[in-house]
This record gives sequence, C-alpha cells and structure tokens, in this order.
Amino acid sequence: MVYMSSGTSLSTTLSAGTGTGSSLTFSPVGAGTPGGAAHQGLASRASDGRLYAVEISDGQADVHLVVLDAAGAITRLGALASLAGQHGTVTGGTFGEGVYSDTYLAVVADVPDAGGRDVLLAVDIAADGTFAETMTPLYLPDGARLGDLAPSGGYLWGVYGQTIVRVDPVDGSATAWTLPEGTVGPGTGTVFGVAWSTGDGQLAFGSHTHGEITEIAVSDQASATPTFEVVARHSTPIGPQSDGTFVPSEEPAEIPAEGAPTIGPRQPSAPEIDPTDGNRFTGHGVPGDTIAVTFPDGSTSRTTVEQDGGWVVQPPAMDFVHGHLVEATATDLTGTTSETSCTTVDLFRAQDPVADDVGERQLTSASQRGGHQ
Repeated sequence: MVYMSSGTSLSTTLSAGTGTGSSLTFSPVGAGTPGGAAHQGLASRASDGRLYAVEISDGQADVHLVVLDAAGAITRLGALASLAGQHGTVTGGTFGEGVYSDTYLAVVADVPDAGGRDVLLAVDIAADGTFAETMTPLYLPDGARLGDLAPSGGYLWGVYGQTIVRVDPVDGSATAWTLPEGTVGPGTGTVFGVAWSTGDGQLAFGSHTHGEITEIAVSDQASATPTFEVVARHSTPIGPQSDGTFVPSEEPAEIPAEGAPTIGPRQPSAPEIDPTDGNRFTGHGVPGDTIAVTFPDGSTSRTTVEQDGGWVVQPPAMDFVHGHLVEATATDLTGTTSETSCTTVDLFRAQDPVADDVGERQLTSASQRGGHQ
C-alpha cells in the first residue's frame, strides 16, 4: 500500500493509495495535521510497520519527529534539535536498509555553516521511540538538489530534473546519471519531492506539482553503469507540500495506548575507550557526538566522533602513572550528556600504530553499507 502526505506548508492530509498500475486510487486518512503545521518526509519503518514524518510549524522554528498510525492519528516523539530555530529545511525523508533500517534519513537544505551543501540528517530511533541525531554533508553533483529519497541496494536514490542521484548514506558521497528526457515527468531542474521503494530494485518518483508518479526498475545498482527502465506510472494527489512512502503490509500498525512511544530524545550512549598507554586516547561513539576526556590533572580535551564512529584525543603534557584513571563522556546534538566511561593507563601496553587504527576504521566504514564495498 502507498501512503501520501499532501497539502501546503500550513496543513497536510494523509492519503492511502490502493490498486495496481495506473489504477492506483487515493483516499484521505484521518483529520490531517493541526492548524499551521505540515508534514514532510513521510516514511515507512519496516520494524514496526508505522509511518514517520517531520512535522513543521511556526515558520520552521518548531520541528518535531512524529509517528502516524493506520487512522492517521499523530504522536509527537520529540523535537529535532538539529533543525531547531529554522536551522535548515527538510525536503524529504526515508528509512534506510541494513544497519540503517531503524534510522530515519532526511535531506536538509539551507543549513547554516554547511558550506552551501545539503545535509543528510540521520535520526536513529530506538524501539521505545527515543532517538539520537547526526548530520553528514551531501556531496551532490554541481547544481543538483534532492527532494525525497528512496532506499535500494544499500543506497539512497533521488531525482533532480532528468538526473537520478545515488547517495551513499555512510559518507554522503553521490553519483549521478542522466535519464532520457521525459522519463520522470516534465521540468528541467524540477526537484522530485515524492519518492519510495517498492522492493526488488523498483523506485518511484514524482514532483510536488505534476501529479504523476513514475516507477523505475534499477538494475546493477552498485555498479558504475546501472540501468533504468520505466515500469509504471500513477496519478497521485498534488500540492506544494507532497510526500509519499510504500508500506509492505496492508496498512501501518496501530499504536496501542499502553505502548505509546516515550516522548523525547534518549540519553546518548557512553563512549567506548580503547586500552591506552597514555600516548594517545582513542575510542568509538555515535558519529557527531562530542567526546570530552578528563585527565588525572583535571584538564579536559574535546573532539567530535568521526563518521566512521571513531574518535582520537591527544593527552596534555603530563607524566602518566600506571593505573591513572581517565574518564570520558559523550554529548549529542541536543546537548544531552551520557554517563561516564572510564579506563586506566597501562604503561606496559605497546601503542598500536596510527596507520593500523585508520585502516581498521576504513574497513568498518565500508562494511556498514552492506552489500557493496
């Protein structure tokens, strides 16, 4: 079943599409968003069968992650700290595959201090509805902008004009191919803000305004020369604020009252600290978190967790004693700080070469995608 959210920047309505081929028919579901609010980035999460979206109100100053049930009822999970105070515009969203299957991935435009690049916002959602956020720059081809995304083959796919773009969610890198004119509807430079994946390599794309969805079969998705074939076209609701998603089951799951998601972001996980002889301090954490390492002399050094999950801190100029205690915490984008992790200095431990550490992280980063290395 296909679901679409359509309307304006002040109000959107959820619609359910039934049927096959060009006979796909949409009917409204629920009462729509509260006055002055709109949904963007509608996405289906396979692990719980529910619909998720970003709810935008107050001129984009108030941005929340929400979940919708089969009747269109809306539950706010919490504010997205990364987007608070008009800190960017969400143009589309989806859930990924593999390690990203419980991660809501949204394209965010107009982010201050992003060097003019769009950004991929990753919202890792736990089973209880709490979540953590990270942001990764998108390295799109010159002039390209992405609206909605569709996951397939371990990548994210979007369309701009007559260009289809493949994005690697691990590092934000992108590759683009030109489609034959008219493949996905009119409009050179059109941002296609409606996208979903139906499985088996089939993706669907549509713009906000021309009311047509084009399904495309993509073969050899991980190769340098994938092939694209139009397999179907559908009429859909239109509006300046439109989005869509495919739900493998017949309808999104109900949200039982006793099992309603916990509101708000969760406390970040405490960082992992590797064994050390005091020459340098390394570990692992959630990409984007700020790591604060406190040393026996009372000084604190800070660093940001890299996209591969690793972090490195150089110690202060001090003489470590065998058994010295070193503490570390992680602070996420919401300003929430984790519990403290501890390690002790082992002066008899041989330090690992930096090159080995970097190589290990590169292998870890490549393996996160799954299915293409």
